[in-house]
Amino acid sequence: MMDLDAKLEIVPHDPGVYLFKDSAGKPLYVGKAGDLRKRLQQHFRGDSLGQWAEHMRDKIRDLDYIVTRSETEA
Repeated sequence: MMDLDAKLEIVPHDPGVYLFKDSAGKPLYVGKAGDLRKRLQQHFRGDSLGQWAEHMRDKIRDLDYIVTRSETEA
């Protein structure tokens, strides 16, 4: 499995859907974004959603994403 930081570096600046997973591969959260990389970086920088995001960051061990044609499609 690729390190989260390494995955964040290859996420494109495209619209899409992202999925956070725990250590067992269980989905924790599904989100959408107009710019996947920018949105995911917000989650991991700590400037996103306060205590909820902090709690989630402690549990996230993997992420997947699907690029779409638009944020509306996501």
